[in-house]
Amino acid sequence: MTIVPVPIVIKKIPAGKKILLAEDDTFNVLWIATQCKRHDIALVTANNGQKAFDLATENHFDLLLTDINMPLLSGVDLIKKIRATPALATIPIIALTASKTADDTKRIKEAGVSDILFKPFTESDLIGKLMLFLQ
Repeated sequence: MTIVPVPIVIKKIPAGKKILLAEDDTFNVLWIATQCKRHDIALVTANNGQKAFDLATENHFDLLLTDINMPLLSGVDLIKKIRATPALATIPIIALTASKTADDTKRIKEAGVSDILFKPFTESDLIGKLMLFLQ
């Protein structure tokens, strides 16, 4: 009997993808930025929802990651504003939240989010979610 090695296929996020991260917690921004850098993902950050919306209207992004609890414009309000803007309405949005209550999850989904990533999450969780939308 001959054993034939099976090649391992490691999926990578295609080059040239750009993500906007709306997050006001410095630790979370640094951690996510580190993971994106390790996987060659371009990342632009905003520390509040209004700044994120302004950046989204001025630049092309392949995906938006947004915290839910932020100053000036909450993540839910940011999602609603993005979905109400024709030029941005189809951008995939992943909400980042520590709240796992049914009411909060329902509110986030009703805003028009593409997916939710519950905090705390691992590098594998993050990259797995990103791969769903950046292929």
